[in-house]
Amino acid sequence: MSTTDFMRQLYSITKLFKVSNVKRYIFPVDAYQAQWMFEAIRSKIDIISILMQTIKIMMLPPFPPPKPVGKIVLQVSKMSRLFFIMENKIFSFNFPFVVIENDDCLTFRSIHHAKIDSAVASQVLALLESTDSLKSREVFDFAEPISDLCESDEDFWCMFRELLIYEDGYIRYDCDDVRKNGHLHPLHHLDIFYTTSNTFKLGLNGNVSLDNFLDVLDLNTNCYYVTPAT
Repeated sequence: MSTTDFMRQLYSITKLFKVSNVKRYIFPVDAYQAQWMFEAIRSKIDIISILMQTIKIMMLPPFPPPKPVGKIVLQVSKMSRLFFIMENKIFSFNFPFVVIENDDCLTFRSIHHAKIDSAVASQVLALLESTDSLKSREVFDFAEPISDLCESDEDFWCMFRELLIYEDGYIRYDCDDVRKNGHLHPLHHLDIFYTTSNTFKLGLNGNVSLDNFLDVLDLNTNCYYVTPAT
């Protein structure tokens, strides 16, 4: 067996974990991918953009990068979520699509769209990057490019509307040594939400591992409790 075949086999084995009725798919990422993954999230558009770029990564052939610096974890259960992990940083949001495993590959669909593939993801990204469509005062600047896409994909608008209104459930763990400030900005903390008008922090007593983070968000495990700062 060649080295390449061995790496492909190893990756296909390690990317899937079954814990009870929970499935976890793991995708190593390189420095370039980690850069856009961990840019500041300020809006729902940022969430959708990361989601679509992640879809494209998860549909690539199962071959890990030569120098992984982090990983994406897709956990599929009653509440499916994406987790983005680097040293001292983890963030997560809801994964809104149905995951279908077929011959060691993943495909995705939504309530309104039978096949969310790399081409659909690229179309969404192009739409998000068009300043006229989302920032214009004219409604037709928003509707026209979507209408054009619907000529070849009649379900595109329903799928895109679903992305705009879905509840993303963003949460982030951070170890921030630069801006730590006692109980006002604890070294270890969770950031809840992302817009300035909504975001708040929950301080933590220490480092959080991926397993701890997964446990906090798992509906099938015991709840964690919030206590006053001491």
